[in-house]
Amino acid sequence: MTIGVLLTLAGGICWGFSGACGQYLMQHRGINAGWLVSMRMLLAGSLLLIFSGLQARSASYVTRVWKKRRTAMHLLA
Repeated sequence: MTIGVLLTLAGGICWGFSGACGQYLMQHRGINAGWLVSMRMLLAGSLLLIFSGLQARSASYVTRVWKKRRTAMHLLA
């Protein structure tokens, strides 16, 4: 239970820090909100795939979803 509380607190802290950084970038650096959200999502997805690949027994576990054309099209859509 303690680890869950600590992870929840860490998530809230990271969420708040991310919002403050985003506000700074948009107000002082002129970054577009759409671009910033896209880059954050791309980075988060890439990190999740890398982490999953490192945790999996084989790299094909992560790339398996792209093997079938139908599932790849669903993801791209």
